[in-house]
Amino acid sequence: MTSAPLPVPLQRFLSDCIDSVEQVEILAVMHGTARWWTARELASEIYLSPAGAARELERLAGRGLLEVHLGTDLLYRVSALSQSQAQAISALMDVYPTHRVEILGHIIATKGRALRHFAEAFRFRKDDRSG
Repeated sequence: MTSAPLPVPLQRFLSDCIDSVEQVEILAVMHGTARWWTARELASEIYLSPAGAARELERLAGRGLLEVHLGTDLLYRVSALSQSQAQAISALMDVYPTHRVEILGHIIATKGRALRHFAEAFRFRKDDRSG
């Protein structure tokens, strides 16, 4: 049994705003609550190092998906800058429990293609070398 493909707007959001499976997991933990989270707290929730969680939180915040507050630690919560981003996060969280494989597959496929294109830009070919 195959499931329906992800809606195009959700695919676009994933391609434009999400770099990793960890970022989706972070949004899943944080979504639907007004609670402020530290990187250390999130790290323990998704079994990631605190440094790794901090890096992913910074990326999400840099894309306008999280609000940041400086207290004794940096604190984060889901609070998209735009209405379209907020709707995309909600749509992602609505389908994540039932379409996790498709969502994670899309992220891996999209980021894998981008990495291959980047690597190919630096690939030297025998006929490209001078000398």
